[in-house]
Amino acid sequence: MRTRFAHSLVLTYALPPQVLQPLLPPGLTLDTYTDPAGAEHGFAAALVDTRDLRPAFLPAGFGTDQVLTGYRIFTRFPTPQGRTMRGLKILRSDTDSRVMALGGNLLTRYHHRLARKAPRMVTHLLTLEGQLRPVGAALIAMGAFHIVLPRIIGWPADLTATSLLTRQVSYVHLFFIALTCALLGLLPLLLAPDLLAGSRLGTALLAAQTLFRGARRLFEFAVFPPRLRRGNRLRTAAHVALSVLWTWVTAVFTCALVTALRG
Repeated sequence: MRTRFAHSLVLTYALPPQVLQPLLPPGLTLDTYTDPAGAEHGFAAALVDTRDLRPAFLPAGFGTDQVLTGYRIFTRFPTPQGRTMRGLKILRSDTDSRVMALGGNLLTRYHHRLARKAPRMVTHLLTLEGQLRPVGAALIAMGAFHIVLPRIIGWPADLTATSLLTRQVSYVHLFFIALTCALLGLLPLLLAPDLLAGSRLGTALLAAQTLFRGARRLFEFAVFPPRLRRGNRLRTAAHVALSVLWTWVTAVFTCALVTALRG
């Protein structure tokens, strides 16, 4: 068989040997990992998003795109010659393709089972394009949040003692900050493939977003001192949430920028 992995996610779980051993047929033993405390563990699961999966002798045009999930146990097999072979015991395989579920069970012992298509959505979220879109949605939500922000931080009371011009300038600037945040969020939400295409304009926009969001993350720690939130649970929670948000947004734009520059 021949294919191309669009994405691969491998998870290894540490389970007690007494849980896994009954799942093995006679002749196989567990290939375990011993931790510093002396406990043994071993189990693995892999999720792959395949492209153009087909028999090796066929061209890519005959292939199909599928999501495959495999559940395996690391095992050892002692041969009569005294060698020890290491491998995987296949417990079950999930696929979102009826053809693969039927054909795979006829031709292999992978124990395919038809699964829902939800895993493809999960694997899409692990791609840069899949990350840029929720980043864009988050930025639009952040822009909309500015509608209620003045009341949350007590602007009406604080601005009462200022002049009318100061109040108006403050609210007008807040409006355009919110509008800018939302408009910049529309770019990754609606034009993620174009941003990643490697064009000069797309790369410039990614660079600007990376610098802008990176500076905002820096300001979260450098400009707002801890005393502003000390003893206030709401402000502390907001600081943690914003720190996570801007770290995630900056990381996604940085990775997208690197990808565009390489492309």
